[in-house]
Amino acid sequence: MADPYLYDDVPVLRNALSIKDEKTLDLIEAEQSRANMMLLYEQGFHDFTPEGLQSIHRFLFGDLYDWAGQFRIINIEKRERLLAGRSVWYSNDEAISDDLASVFQDIHAQDWNALSRGAFVPAVSRCFAKIWQIHPFREVSTPI
Repeated sequence: MADPYLYDDVPVLRNALSIKDEKTLDLIEAEQSRANMMLLYEQGFHDFTPEGLQSIHRFLFGDLYDWAGQFRIINIEKRERLLAGRSVWYSNDEAISDDLASVFQDIHAQDWNALSRGAFVPAVSRCFAKIWQIHPFREVSTPI
């Protein structure tokens, strides 16, 4: 199946500015998403749900991508040098909602205020790793 997020004639993400040069798109995406990240940081964020995660993604990347904030509709693999060219097993696109619901249920079940600093960091890291492995959104260029 062709990647519906890419232009038909070039392997560049479809975007609101119709940019088909990957390097140009990368630069603009980096500038816009970093500016949006600063705004998000200033505004604060307290919606720790799958919908809240979608809202963050839409806020960061919605200026460029109409699909920002929507869970991906394709399965992905990313060959990683660190994994000897293999890919992490990411969630199937049809399982994203259920997988995220499970992670956020765990997040809400945790008494974060009761954790010591030494226990807090590993607990947050485990939650972050689970969300990363689900990889709910189509990959963008900007490493944020």
